[in-house]
Amino acid sequence: MTAEPTSEERDEALAALARASGPVNVRQGRITSRRGGLQLRLGEDRLWYLLVRSGPGWEIHEPPEADPTALFQRPGQPRKVGAGRPVSERAREA
Repeated sequence: MTAEPTSEERDEALAALARASGPVNVRQGRITSRRGGLQLRLGEDRLWYLLVRSGPGWEIHEPPEADPTALFQRPGQPRKVGAGRPVSERAREA
């Protein structure tokens, strides 16, 4: 499912996730928040997918976006993290 982002795509996603949740790690094309349980992955369709930690794994939250920043700017479409809190709330806590 994960495609290798170009350096420009990676930098854009790094900035988007860092703004939403603080420091991030990059490993095998996956950009992961160090403390928020959020991850961005670039799909083979060249769209960014937002994933949230769910137990030992990750859950994909759709729909994906071409612009990773848009995943964190969707009013009226909460992204659930943990106990049903929107990602926007979780990101503010981080």
